[in-house]
Amino acid sequence: TSAAVLEALFIHNKNEVLSTNNKSVSYLLNYQLKDGSFKSNYSNGETDPYTTVSGARALGTYKFGSVINDARKEYFATKAARKLSKSNVTLSKKSFVYNGKVKKPTVKVTYNGKTLINNKDYKLTLKKSKAIGIYKATIKGLGDYSGTVKVNYTIHPSKVKVKYIKVYRTLFKVKLKKAKGNVKYQIAYKKASSKKWRYKKTKALSQKVKKLDLGSKYQVKVRAYKTVKKKTIYGKWSKEKSVKLKAWKN
Repeated sequence: TSAAVLEALFIHNKNEVLSTNNKSVSYLLNYQLKDGSFKSNYSNGETDPYTTVSGARALGTYKFGSVINDARKEYFATKAARKLSKSNVTLSKKSFVYNGKVKKPTVKVTYNGKTLINNKDYKLTLKKSKAIGIYKATIKGLGDYSGTVKVNYTIHPSKVKVKYIKVYRTLFKVKLKKAKGNVKYQIAYKKASSKKWRYKKTKALSQKVKKLDLGSKYQVKVRAYKTVKKKTIYGKWSKEKSVKLKAWKN
């Protein structure tokens, strides 16, 4: 009977029974007598285990609370073992392109093949992420699960469009279409016969690249970037364009 009572209480509310603030557990550990009954809260000193509600709730142990102690140790050991890590968390996307709207990945948390439930097994925190930057999805274990996991996702600048490239003898001028998000621009260029890119950064939508070789062919591409909290976040490169500088006329 005693074991059945404790089992029923455990099934009804395991967390409450195992709580260090639970009064029935305290009663069990401190007031059970050697004959299995409990000290009464009443002045007549009666020791029937059913004389108080606390006594009735505390039934279920045969040796001074060893059952409840073992159960408590097992519960917290299991919870500690079920510590969430990054391997338990999957984001639907880790990379977004800026367009002025809120970007949010879908978050899935699993443990040993079981899909966990938000606000029951874990608590998910996602900030409103609209601007270009690096953001965190924070997952904190609840109930039977412990640990806090933070996974990054990024909103990148949009792809830059090149309006045109005007060529001269030893330079060319790139004209860009403005990208949203208060970004700057990086121009990459190299000789067609070379593998080594050179780079130039600018705020302007029109930029000259000088000191080039007369009459040579060059490959050119451009991307947007923005520095947020000392971290530089780049967009994708534009399609490469080929240009040939003018040669001297004989």
